[in-house]
Amino acid sequence: MSGSVIMRNGHEVVDGNIIYNDRAMTWEEADKRAGFRLDRRKAWAFIPRDDDLGIPELCEQVSFSTECSGCADSEDFYSSTGKGSGCSECGYTGRSRRCYFVPHVHAGDPA
Repeated sequence: MSGSVIMRNGHEVVDGNIIYNDRAMTWEEADKRAGFRLDRRKAWAFIPRDDDLGIPELCEQVSFSTECSGCADSEDFYSSTGKGSGCSECGYTGRSRRCYFVPHVHAGDPA
């Protein structure tokens, strides 16, 4: 699977759903903006910060597995490591995959 890189240019809410305004970027454009060569196997995004400047921050996509929200007994899906009983939403596995963009910390950056 090859990676990708996007520039997020805001969002809008339509019928209670968040619709992101994303634009695909070339690897060359993304490398120049990041200041280093991005890993081509990962999914990347430049997402504006919530501060007054709005300068896009480099984020990478992380994915993890959690119990299915459709068939789990727990109400806190992010801290539980259990398994649901299985339903059509999760393919009767009791588990669900989630993906989010999180700020990237470059190895050369000071702590």
